[in-house]
Amino acid sequence: VEQVGFNEIQEIINTTFKTPTIQTIHNSSLFERMFLYAAYFECRRSGIESSFFGTVKKRTINNCRMHDFSVPSSSMLALSCSKLANCRLLLTESNKEGVWMKIRLNVDTLDIEKAIQSDSDIKLAI
Repeated sequence: VEQVGFNEIQEIINTTFKTPTIQTIHNSSLFERMFLYAAYFECRRSGIESSFFGTVKKRTINNCRMHDFSVPSSSMLALSCSKLANCRLLLTESNKEGVWMKIRLNVDTLDIEKAIQSDSDIKLAI
């Protein structure tokens, strides 16, 4: 019978935080992560799987203002949303643009929560 030691437990914990989704989130820019986390929290707040770009944009800007980050422009947030959709972290409506475009998370919420917990840049800002 083998005993499980601290090193084995630490290895399991480390591999849990290194899923491809979490690594993709961590490799995203600051504003992309802020936008993704705002989309996640908006979906949690409303209880609906999708939200509108305008709502997530507003939440992202408010978070930036509250925590003294530079405030991104609307075009920068639209670009962030587009990049997150290209990485398949978000699903977006292709036939609509602007504030009424629907956004939907395309990743497991547990991966987003783990990414938030391990993201030193964002942890205090959300």
